[in-house]
Amino acid sequence: MMTPQTHTDAGTVEPTAWLVELTEAGTAAARWVLGTEEPGIGFYAEDGFAQPGAVAGAAPDEDVADWVAEYLGVTGVELTEAGEGRWSVGITG
Repeated sequence: MMTPQTHTDAGTVEPTAWLVELTEAGTAAARWVLGTEEPGIGFYAEDGFAQPGAVAGAAPDEDVADWVAEYLGVTGVELTEAGEGRWSVGITG
């Protein structure tokens, strides 16, 4: 699997509770959503990044990783597949 990432800092990855998932796959409304899994609630979305036409099963690309890093206020992230359509976020810088 592809692991999109922005700039890394000596290969160190700090795990987080953040997740990225694709919604409305294959449509003009397709978007990547950043959020967390909350007990008793489920996936709680914090922000979204439009990527029209992204298809189901697609991996987030460098643009998505850059958006996640910017939203979290860090210089780098690594996105690792965490399940079907879901990617975990690790901080790299």
